[in-house]
Amino acid sequence: MSQKAPKPPKGLEPPGRALWRSVLGDLEAGWRLDKIELHLLANACRIEDQAVALEAAVARDGAVVEGSRGQLRPHPGVGESRQLRLAQERLLRPLELTDPARKREREPLSSQRARHAVEARHAKSRLASVGD
Repeated sequence: MSQKAPKPPKGLEPPGRALWRSVLGDLEAGWRLDKIELHLLANACRIEDQAVALEAAVARDGAVVEGSRGQLRPHPGVGESRQLRLAQERLLRPLELTDPARKREREPLSSQRARHAVEARHAKSRLASVGD
């Protein structure tokens, strides 16, 4: 029996709805998001709408605009969009949308080695405590 994916929250624009459908559509069989995860996803989708709107304004106006005294300055949407994308990434990260085994395959070699070293250290300490 397959569960129907939850509908996108009301008020989302097309980019936010697309992100919602993309994330829920890419979940592996049998996986579903709980209420907290759906709340995080909804906020990430709202940010998607805001970021896309800002990025469109930057594309329309250019990355550099004229300031109040005629000086050239970066478009305010550039920094705001960057901050929104960082916030969005922080909201989506806890969802762990990939299978942990596959995630490890994509880890840099240095991270894999560090993880193996920590696991080996902990295994030795557990063995030592069992022998006591």
